[in-house]
Amino acid sequence: MSYRFIVSNSTDYVKANSYLNLEDASALIEALANRGDWDDFDDENRKILLINASLGVDGLMQYQGLPTDPDQILKFPRNGKKKIPLELEFAVVKFAVKLTGETTNLEIKRRRGGLFDEEYFRSTGAAAEIKKDPDVALFLSKYKMRTVVIDFQAR
Repeated sequence: MSYRFIVSNSTDYVKANSYLNLEDASALIEALANRGDWDDFDDENRKILLINASLGVDGLMQYQGLPTDPDQILKFPRNGKKKIPLELEFAVVKFAVKLTGETTNLEIKRRRGGLFDEEYFRSTGAAAEIKKDPDVALFLSKYKMRTVVIDFQAR
């Protein structure tokens, strides 16, 4: 099956399906204590991992503000900015490493969304586990939507 690997950058973020390219992802993964099975995957499967990790991080929580472009596939960039936050990139590589432990044979599923059809492999339990990761929670905490309670009682 074919798929498009489009990395979010300052000029092509509307159609992007990954927050990181392979080179940047590999550099960040080098810094992690737990690299999972990342090295066991070829570049094509690493791209699929990055696409799924990007979509997975998007689905972890509601984020502050609005997407920069209403037609963009990924939730970042936001609020008129065009740069992807480094904290988000770290969360994506942690998610990608978690996904390496789920499968050695990436099954690609078709998904319809945004401007065109894309094909991805479907994750099973990594999202639930990554939500509990204290590093990911820390990385994304400043972008998480805050809940405000307003008391309308008359005094």
